[in-house]
Order: sequence, then structure tokens, then C-alpha cells
Amino acid sequence: MPTADAFGPDVTVFRRLGATAEERSWLRGLPDCVRSLETRWAVTTGRPYEGGTSSWVAPAAMIDGTPVVLKVAWPHREARGESIGLQVWGGRGAPILYAAEPGVYAVLMERCVPGLPLSEAVISPEDGLMAAAGVLRELWVAPPEDHGLECLADVCAEWVLTVRERQAVLRPPFDPALVSLGAHLLESLPASASERVIVHGDANPTNFLAATRRP
Repeated sequence: MPTADAFGPDVTVFRRLGATAEERSWLRGLPDCVRSLETRWAVTTGRPYEGGTSSWVAPAAMIDGTPVVLKVAWPHREARGESIGLQVWGGRGAPILYAAEPGVYAVLMERCVPGLPLSEAVISPEDGLMAAAGVLRELWVAPPEDHGLECLADVCAEWVLTVRERQAVLRPPFDPALVSLGAHLLESLPASASERVIVHGDANPTNFLAATRRP
């Protein structure tokens, strides 16, 4: 069972969330949720990792000693499709998914060892880009039928409305023609796609990790 300090004020998610009644309610229920998942999936967890903004993420171990990670996310739009993506990718360019509980936005997945993020790797920018591009190419797979994932064109269409609204109301010191062009491309490019594939929604250098199975 996790210790009390695994849910204390020094844990990142407890520092980042708590501004709304919904967030505070979720944080209060988090310890019981984690303990329930530990029992159901027969794992023991350690102290949560630092970093992140909206999830409780901790190293864990299965009964046979297999190192895994238990992640429970604050229920939000961007986390909704995580378990679907991991399941479809099947360990190709992503951690292996061992178990998931979509109702509480929880996943049990392979632990990346040593887990060094690409942002901290001592390699050239060119090599870093090549490594990231190689991973993303592996994630470029067709979704299954009735997958339940959001369509990028729909998400971008919402962003376009936000961009145009903010440009009109806030009138930032940017070239309006460039903003208009950017909004047009954001709207038109996704709609022109000739095939449907799963894409990573947050592919930044901190989200690419070194692993023994796949460096």
C-alpha cells in the first residue's frame, strides 16, 4: 500500500490541481482509488514520480517482480483515449499496456527503464529528432472500428474558433494576416487527410523515454 506522503502536498498533482470543487473532490478520492487498483491488479506502488500536471503516476511492481507503472489521470478530455492508443499500439513505440480501467482513467503499463527523457539525452538535436520521428512513425497505425477516439479535424476546428475569437477580442500585436493564414491551415490541412491513423497528442521531448526493450 502507498504511504500517506504519496498523496501529500509535495506530490506534483496535489500542487497543480485543487482550484475547483471537482478537482478537490477527485484528490480526496485518489488514495482510495489507488488502493483499490492495487488490490485489483495485484501490484504494489512506490512514491509517485515528479513532473506532469494532471495525473498521479508511480512506479509499481507485479507479484512476480515485473516493474510497471500505475497511472491515474484527472478525468479530462486529453486523457480519454490513452488506454485505447496503448492497446492498439501493442508495445510498438509505446509502453505495453497490462491493464486499464477507463472509468477512472487508470492504466497499468510497462515501466521504461532507465526512463531518461529525450529532453535530457546527451545527443545532437538532429539525432534527437530522428529518434522521435522513428517512434512517431511506429505509432502511425490505423485505428480499429468503433475506436472512440476524437478526430483531429474536429479538435482543430474547435481551436480555429478559439483563435479567431481571441484575435477579434484581444487584438494581440501579431500580423492579422499571419493569424488568419494559420487558422486557415489549422482548419484545412486536417480535413484534407487521405487516411485515418492514430497520432500522439503530446509528442514533446519530455514524453519520449529511453527503455531497455526499445532504447
